[in-house]
Amino acid sequence: MLFFFPESNLNDSLIMLKYSLFYYWDLLSEVLIERNRGVYVDDEKKTPEEIKGKSTKETASTAQKTSDATKSEHKKEDQKGGEHPKKEGKPGKDKQPKKEGKETQKKTEDFGPDFQYIVRIANTDLDGKRKTIHALTQIKGIGWHLAYQIAETSGVNKDEKIGNLKEPDILKLKETLGKLDAIVPVWMLNHRLDYDTGINMHLISTEVNIKLRDDINLMKMIRCYRGVRHEFGLPVRGQRTKANGRVGLAMGVQKRTVAQQAASSQASKSKE
Repeated sequence: MLFFFPESNLNDSLIMLKYSLFYYWDLLSEVLIERNRGVYVDDEKKTPEEIKGKSTKETASTAQKTSDATKSEHKKEDQKGGEHPKKEGKPGKDKQPKKEGKETQKKTEDFGPDFQYIVRIANTDLDGKRKTIHALTQIKGIGWHLAYQIAETSGVNKDEKIGNLKEPDILKLKETLGKLDAIVPVWMLNHRLDYDTGINMHLISTEVNIKLRDDINLMKMIRCYRGVRHEFGLPVRGQRTKANGRVGLAMGVQKRTVAQQAASSQASKSKE
């Protein structure tokens, strides 16, 4: 700039140099922006259709070049005796062979010729494939703690399948069930201080339903509060009945009809 402005001082020349640099920088940035958009400054006089055709030709040429390059690589590999790299499919989208026919049924486990699939104890059929401590809980009136106590008292393996037990072991279980009153502590019995005898006992299997029915009939016969509530089918243990347990033929209150009846009765009275 000093060459073009010899008569100017140094400060003026520096100022002109700065502004010229700014001008050329703006011009260069505009050219780069237009280039990124796919439009060149030289194409300003061309129509948009011609510019679009030019861009499509360029993309087609680049695609052709890449395809030619891949073909040449495959030819080189064939000459060397190599194999084409297989395309790895997306995980989870591999085609699985279709299942022919219906699915095969589940095979039943074979526990041996001496295995008992159903064991009869206390008028109850127990599943032989379950453990002893689990199978005993199928008897009505026997829970987890009592089943554990029965297995320990009988000397039977509580983790063994009850179908694998021999006949002597099953007899031991039956004997223990017959004398639960003497083996089990009082707080574990389910029927203490019987009304007729006054003794503590433990009921199992069908004895539970029979004794329950007899106790309810006794309460109805002596006409106590619980017996009366049982007769009418109402809750016995103090539950609320205003909002819960509304069953039967009782209908809800119809507000509109009640209001009309009240208005008609009031009008008749006023006329009189």
